[in-house]
Amino acid sequence: MSETALQLAEESLALPLKVFPGVEILVMRSQGELSLKRPFQCSAEMLEAICCFDGVVEHECAEGALLRLKAGELAVCACPARTLRYTRAIAVSIAIDMKEAQAFLSKLPELGLAMDLREIKRSFCGDKSYHVLRPGGKTIKAMQAMRRFLAEDSDGLSLLALEFLFLLRKISKDVYSCQAQYFPSCQLDAVRKIRAHLAENLSRRITLEDLSKMFGMPLTTMKICFKSVYGESIGQHAKGLRMTQAAELLSDSLMPVADIAEKVGYESHAKFSAAFKCAYGCTPSEYRKASPKALELVE
Repeated sequence: MSETALQLAEESLALPLKVFPGVEILVMRSQGELSLKRPFQCSAEMLEAICCFDGVVEHECAEGALLRLKAGELAVCACPARTLRYTRAIAVSIAIDMKEAQAFLSKLPELGLAMDLREIKRSFCGDKSYHVLRPGGKTIKAMQAMRRFLAEDSDGLSLLALEFLFLLRKISKDVYSCQAQYFPSCQLDAVRKIRAHLAENLSRRITLEDLSKMFGMPLTTMKICFKSVYGESIGQHAKGLRMTQAAELLSDSLMPVADIAEKVGYESHAKFSAAFKCAYGCTPSEYRKASPKALELVE
């Protein structure tokens, strides 16, 4: 393979590349939402490190639960993901067959890389499915090494993978760790449906209790899961959807401002104007006057 991993991924492709026995690199780059099925089976002999540089990556474990990684997070997982979903993401995964990789590393004593891959797995994961780290100290160096996979050509990937394993061995699992949450895939699917329902019903004021009943999800779980997926509360996200729709209507149509306010769920013109100004720094009328599309419609 003569192309770089980055070039292979530029069109939202994610192609694995075996850099040396037992170690496979996967570069992910996507402008939208993509899902990648993988052939891995969960095994005591497997290990995966995955680093998210931008966007969101969902790592589906063998039990069907999902670990969500956000930009700036590095995870060491007890098993490679069966499915990886990535949304507007740039990420790198290193999947390791420890038995095969250990045999290869044992033949390289001159590199001074004597290491026990199983001990690395025990150190990070123990009896858990994963361990997530945020930037700090040695973790930054490990993340920097993974970032270089985005630009390195195939000839340099083997040495880069060895460097990463060496850095991983030196990281203490007790430093810069954070608690990540698994959510069952059914809950994540429900949250996405909730978001779609909000987007399709901007003129209606739907309570959290109504959403909870409608989608069969406990209220607290729904709020926590939604915020984990979209980075903001349901109310904040719904308001953002309303303001985005209002801005599009102001720019692309001559619909009266009062009608736009009603269409996006505001009975009061004054409250709509105040909310819009808070979001865009100007009133709806000022926004329309500054819009080239709106000016064309008037002409």
